[in-house]
Amino acid sequence: STMALSTAASVCSDHASTAQPTLTAAAGQMAGGSSVFAQHRNINVAQAEARVMDFDRASGILVVSRPSARGNQLMRGAGLVKVSLTDPRHMEYVNIHTQRIRDVAVNRDSVALTASEDKSLRLTSLISNAVVQKYSVPTAAWSCCWHREEPQYFFAGLQNNKVLLFDVRNTAHHVTEVGTSMDNGSGSATAAAAPVVGRGPPLSGPVVSMAHVAQGPLGRNFR
Repeated sequence: STMALSTAASVCSDHASTAQPTLTAAAGQMAGGSSVFAQHRNINVAQAEARVMDFDRASGILVVSRPSARGNQLMRGAGLVKVSLTDPRHMEYVNIHTQRIRDVAVNRDSVALTASEDKSLRLTSLISNAVVQKYSVPTAAWSCCWHREEPQYFFAGLQNNKVLLFDVRNTAHHVTEVGTSMDNGSGSATAAAAPVVGRGPPLSGPVVSMAHVAQGPLGRNFR
């Protein structure tokens, strides 16, 4: 798979802002809203299935998921490719899971949280390339995110439509199961697979994406 490193310039009626570097997985030119993206550079990170990515602001490294190299008997499964945006030719592969990675989120301490079909979530230091913690879950993990206000917490969305809350200080298992409806009031995660109000039949299927939103003006439970 090839990543396209692009430059975006915002277009306004009064003026055009200074071009800012950004990333897109599509090649060529593309327009989104008031921005126009022009391809700057292609970065080949995998032969196939570079699925998800995140950016480590502390080190300026882009991490991209991919399967391990075919024929490599020592590192089967899937991991992350670390790409330096200072010198994109410098890449390093870190093997993490035994099956495909569905999501990745990097925190402020350069720790990558990964959710995988191997029924586990893992915390990997991007500094030492070592897995520092592993959590087993009852079914495939499809999505994950860090708590924006309390960095010791993170969330995982599972294939069975469950959202679990974890605390890195608890190395054994998750802390609680989070409600996926806003009127539930039992947690701080909003799951993309869930409705914003608890109406209609129960949902089934995986929680394919999620994000934690900081507390808003409507109260503590509106997140």
